[in-house]
Amino acid sequence: MRPISLRRFIALGMICLSTVGCLVIWATEPIRRPKARPKDIHSDDILSYSFFQRPVLTSKCTRQLQFWTNSNVNGYSDDAIRFHCPGVPCEASIIANTNISTTKVSDGVVFFPEAKWSWKKMHSARPRGQKWVFFSRESPSMISPGVIPPMKYYNDSYDYIMTYRQGSDFLVEFGHYDETRPEVRADDDRNWATKKKNIVIGPAADYQFATWQRGNFIKELQEFVPIDTYKACIDSKPCTESEGFEEKVRSYKFSLALDISRCRDFITEQFFVSLASGTVPIVDGPAREDYERVGPPNSFIHVNDFTSVHELADYIKLLDGNDELYNRFFDWKKLGTVVSIKMADLFATENICPIFLRMHEDEMKIGTDVTTNRKVPDWDEWWWNSCSY
Repeated sequence: MRPISLRRFIALGMICLSTVGCLVIWATEPIRRPKARPKDIHSDDILSYSFFQRPVLTSKCTRQLQFWTNSNVNGYSDDAIRFHCPGVPCEASIIANTNISTTKVSDGVVFFPEAKWSWKKMHSARPRGQKWVFFSRESPSMISPGVIPPMKYYNDSYDYIMTYRQGSDFLVEFGHYDETRPEVRADDDRNWATKKKNIVIGPAADYQFATWQRGNFIKELQEFVPIDTYKACIDSKPCTESEGFEEKVRSYKFSLALDISRCRDFITEQFFVSLASGTVPIVDGPAREDYERVGPPNSFIHVNDFTSVHELADYIKLLDGNDELYNRFFDWKKLGTVVSIKMADLFATENICPIFLRMHEDEMKIGTDVTTNRKVPDWDEWWWNSCSY
């Protein structure tokens, strides 16, 4: 047998060492091939789980977020929108579609409640480490039950929650009270009742579906005080209850900001638009403390503070005839400003950056003792049962 030359011996040795080194890395590296599938990751497709992985984090990488939706959201589409987020070393990219092929190469998916999906298909396409976001700006009564995973996927589907509910990972408010920017000077002594010839404005009783007897309430209140109604939506044109409302409400002392659902934390734009328009909102929805948490102090009238509609009407008449009492509802303007948040503002790139930052921070925790997967709440208790209807 011919002796092995020194050059050939060295070459064979290097190949063997490289092979052994790769096998050692492959067998011991926890991110690329964990010894056992983590309990907080669920994929019905072992190929997706094993091979669809994010690239090694570098300053030139890209992280992609898929908006699972058929609708146009702030201009997002199948064409990726790329931008940079503070604190995230990777470029951020957003694609909006309902394509499984996009899901397989995305780092995160935001599920919009108006879209539809198969839980089995989504889990089969889910690569290891991908984050899922439950998004809803609507109350539980207005969205499909299918957005909540079935029992098989109950605790290993959503990693983050993005809703109006307090305690969400990403809070999607309809507005808030900014105490850092007073709307008027501290010595402003104007009479807020001036030039307001009308008393109450509110939605038409038959205007839009509500989960409680809102129409009956409006009709009953009309028996005691005059209520002018508006109906912004015509035919089947998509719009919100506040569309065209802001201009109309300025000449009224009070506005009916009655939410379509009585759900905890669910305070829609009508409340904030009413305040910003210089009127006193009469509210019905969640409890008073929920309004006090997000709104200005002493700025609204809550229906539940009265034992009857007649008693509420008497209080409205009292304020209508007493400018001093009425003006107390506007003292908050000397302390802060009300901000109304529209959907386009909600999905501006700078407001999506917290999702990319959270994904990056959780990715950096992999291999440490810190848990990166959110322990989701009891969906019955936290979501469905948050409404009294």
